[in-house]
Amino acid sequence: MPGREAIVMLAAALIWLYKVSLHTFPAQFQENFAEEMTDVFERVLAQAASRGWWALLGVGLHEFCQLPLAIWRAHLAVWRGKQAQRPLTRTISRSPFHPLPPAHDGRFSWRQLALEMLPLVATAVCLFILTYHRPDVVPANWQHQWPGLGWFTMLFALPLFCLGLAWGLPRWAYPAGGLLLGYSLLLIHWFGLISFWAGLLLAAFIVGLTAVHSHLHHQPLPPFLQRIGRSMALDWARLCFGLYGLMPWLLIVAFDGVYRTDRTPYLALSLLLMVLGVLVYGRCQRQQQQWIVLLTAVSVTLLPPLLHQAAFQGGVWRWLADPARWLADLSWIGVLWAFQITLLLLPMLARLIYQTWTEENSRADGEVHL
Repeated sequence: MPGREAIVMLAAALIWLYKVSLHTFPAQFQENFAEEMTDVFERVLAQAASRGWWALLGVGLHEFCQLPLAIWRAHLAVWRGKQAQRPLTRTISRSPFHPLPPAHDGRFSWRQLALEMLPLVATAVCLFILTYHRPDVVPANWQHQWPGLGWFTMLFALPLFCLGLAWGLPRWAYPAGGLLLGYSLLLIHWFGLISFWAGLLLAAFIVGLTAVHSHLHHQPLPPFLQRIGRSMALDWARLCFGLYGLMPWLLIVAFDGVYRTDRTPYLALSLLLMVLGVLVYGRCQRQQQQWIVLLTAVSVTLLPPLLHQAAFQGGVWRWLADPARWLADLSWIGVLWAFQITLLLLPMLARLIYQTWTEENSRADGEVHL
């Protein structure tokens, strides 16, 4: 058995190696914890040395085996701290969701919920009638003619949206605005000006953010625009609700060329899922739930067009047996899905940008006062 001197030499060697290994920790970590860790290690070795050579060696190996994980965690914590200070990281990591204050909307009133559902329910009923019980005065290819549902948009959606603007844009007015936006998209699609439409939408998004910044830090907006801004600031998910109003028009595009009652039972299913999405959204009490419901509703509403294509090809298995066919169908529906999901992400992005502006300006004001 090794003597007392050998045990002391082994303990000294282990302490020296431990001190050297501490230099692999971040500098700030060494400054704060290196001395304390060394003292603890020395006390542990002293207790183990009294039990003999193998106890001392076992404790030393145990501590050294734990060091790599501790070193990695320390460096990871420092890296995360540096990343958290970057503006982009702060913007991405910040939650855009906030508690919703009480408001006179469908969350607390079934009557208000019925009013909020009215635009999309009326549009779904109109599409159902034109598809399954089309009057003789309506041409068979109405969905391919630019007036299309223009009469419905002008006589119903436009007056409803204008009335909502006059009342400060309550939640029930947002879907009517989405219907107007969707009809403009359908017109642009027929005339092949999608890029122009997307550019206008992006420009409107930037102008809106600029108007908010100007109102907060330069010159207040007119009272009319302030009422609209208060409605959006109360719950940015309302904008998502309005953009969800594009869904009827996306369904017209998704079911393009299949408007026959013996070939399109899946359109009725899509319309039903679309309306159910509005119903669930209207009763959600939390903003995050509202947003998730709308994202889910978009996804499930665009599934029936794929089921239609599979049924039209003779069944799911025959459809899947033709990769070129199902990839083409999936790509087309995927484009519509990605487009709508991107639109639903814009209000959340606007909220994050607004929070970043507020934080940066508050910090700048504090530095000026100091």
